[in-house]
Amino acid sequence: MANIIKQFSKQIIPFAYKLADKEQFVNQVTSSGQRIWIEKTFKTNHLFEHINQKQNANSEQCIVRALTLNDAARANYDLVGANSTILLSVRGKQSNKQLSIKLKSVSLYLFETNVAFLEYDWEYAEEKTNDYLNANYFLAELKSKENLLRVKTGKDEYREFTLESVVMPIFKTFDAVYGFDRRDGISFYDLKPILFSAVVLDQKDEDFDEILSHGAYNFKESYQTDVVKCYSPFTNSHWCGSDSAMINLSYLVDDEKTNDFFQTQFIHAARNNYFYLYLLTLNQKFTLLKRISQVSKINAKYSEINEQMLESDSTAVAKTIGKSQLYETRCNFKCPSSMNHINEFYDYARSTQKTDVFEKELQSKINSLSQIQTTYQKQLKSFKEYRQTKMLFWVFLITSFIGSITMFNSCCKIIKDLFDFTVWERLEFLSIPIILTLLFIVGIGIQVVIKYREMKRLKPNLPRKQRKDKTIK
Repeated sequence: MANIIKQFSKQIIPFAYKLADKEQFVNQVTSSGQRIWIEKTFKTNHLFEHINQKQNANSEQCIVRALTLNDAARANYDLVGANSTILLSVRGKQSNKQLSIKLKSVSLYLFETNVAFLEYDWEYAEEKTNDYLNANYFLAELKSKENLLRVKTGKDEYREFTLESVVMPIFKTFDAVYGFDRRDGISFYDLKPILFSAVVLDQKDEDFDEILSHGAYNFKESYQTDVVKCYSPFTNSHWCGSDSAMINLSYLVDDEKTNDFFQTQFIHAARNNYFYLYLLTLNQKFTLLKRISQVSKINAKYSEINEQMLESDSTAVAKTIGKSQLYETRCNFKCPSSMNHINEFYDYARSTQKTDVFEKELQSKINSLSQIQTTYQKQLKSFKEYRQTKMLFWVFLITSFIGSITMFNSCCKIIKDLFDFTVWERLEFLSIPIILTLLFIVGIGIQVVIKYREMKRLKPNLPRKQRKDKTIK
């Protein structure tokens, strides 16, 4: 059986924040003046410059701010030091066994899409792959109170705590954050970690494929799994993943240079190049899920229209389309590097997160949304034209009535001033202004009928319930 000689495990917890942009969140978590969270960058290579610039806080292309918890500030969250050994006691049949682990770092990644990730970087002292798989599995069970962590505080003295006490104190210091299963607040039971890990073995294990498939789903060693489709850039190195985990499993061969490469350069690249690309992929997935949810809600309100709702919905539709276009421009890309094996890893990572599937679904909804936007604009225009025509109709009606009275009085005055008639003669000639006024009124009446029909034609076709109730409850 092969032994582990190099390894790391990154536990990634996705969440979302409501602040206007990532810089406000950065200011929130760094404003104490105690340097609790400090800037970090991935030491990447072989990536195109515009991909590297996405993590550069001074670049207009920046879409993510990376922060790491200052070791000196761990006490703020009651966390042990990076070199302190933690004993993990797990539930079930292995409850009597303790696994030695260390929490090497805690990091925060804030994307401009209002998607964020909290990362715990674990290191295990265990050399057996079964222990490694079990540690990954049980550390991801955040809600379990049977998995206990213990750290030595003195001779034969230990402090005991749960995973909840490791995670929740950090979330409680953030304002306006929520899990992806709810709109308000963070529930400990909503947090679902995603695992990114890499292992170098001293030789190829006889159960190599089984270890890969367990790592791909973050299963413990007792689970039975099927063979998972993997990406193999080298004959002794394989990436294998699902929507809940990504693992690289490599092993040493009979070549000193190759072995040195996998124990130094490759493990460094896995921590930086590959993890950075994986984070960008996760941002794509969770941003797409957010956008799909937003679009679906707008579609659901489409049948409930009145003029006020059309105004607000039209703005919301335009905003959602704009955000989706901005995501496509700044966060989505197909080729991050000039090196094939990096591009192939990126394509494989996207496939494990079903990113292309979500992109097609969103694009379909955006196309529908664009048609809805056109319909909204037509309906808004119809409302405004109807309101304007209705106002002009009443203005015309009132002015015509006033004009008729004025015309009748004017005709009577002219006849009186020009002719010196007796009272009976005046009554006879009174028929002249009456006839003229009636002809004027008939002409006006014809115009009123025409304008009334035009107003009825422009009247928006509201749903039956609205026409009856006149209001939307």
